[in-house]
Amino acid sequence: MKRCLLLAFLFLLGLRHPAGAFPLETIRQANQDYLQGDYAKAVAGYEQALKAGWDNGHLHYNLGNAYYQSGRLGPAVFHFLQARLRLPRDEDVAANLSTAIRRTEDLLEWESLSPLASVLFWLEDFNFWEHLQALFWLYLGLWATLVWELFRPGPRPRLVRRVLLGLGVVCLVSTLARWHLERGQPFGVVIPPSVEARTKDQGFSGTTFRLHEGTVVRILEQGESWVTIELPDGRKGWVTRDQLWISTHNPV
Repeated sequence: MKRCLLLAFLFLLGLRHPAGAFPLETIRQANQDYLQGDYAKAVAGYEQALKAGWDNGHLHYNLGNAYYQSGRLGPAVFHFLQARLRLPRDEDVAANLSTAIRRTEDLLEWESLSPLASVLFWLEDFNFWEHLQALFWLYLGLWATLVWELFRPGPRPRLVRRVLLGLGVVCLVSTLARWHLERGQPFGVVIPPSVEARTKDQGFSGTTFRLHEGTVVRILEQGESWVTIELPDGRKGWVTRDQLWISTHNPV
């Protein structure tokens, strides 16, 4: 398991949060606690930073590492998935998530849920905000080309405009596909050492299958105290809500 802490998140997303609200000292202390092997205190510090509103891929990664080192496999998988959602190309995130899942007893992994991923091959390599940024710059480029064509008409600006327009359409489709992928059916991660999935949400009639800590399930329906889950092989059952940590975003 890689112990390297990614501190670059201290400088990321600065424009999306008020500078004075950044829990710098809390994160520094959590990093120090992690390096000193006090993983429980590191978890508490990173959780405090998340509660302060700093929902950041590197922070989720560090929190996943702290949970993993403290022996809590379920929360580790959950936060590694959250990190992958925000940092889809990060090799350390992918490696640590794979390591954590290989340690789960059930060894169940989900494949891509989007049929468009086979066509838009970059879909899972860029998160939704990166798609929006690309769309924004293509939009600005298109307007700049229109101004260029207005003052200097000719074949070259027309060609550039058509290329940018085509790229813009592809980027728009990709952005919508990524939005749908991230905000599709929610997923949950099993937190207790073992969970019995039932065939009915009332009466506790019959155990369909047993799941173990760190297993990732798809959430089909959510009730007040029960949720309907599905496994990659299509098996379905009901578990109590408090046995899962549920992500409102598809971890892809």
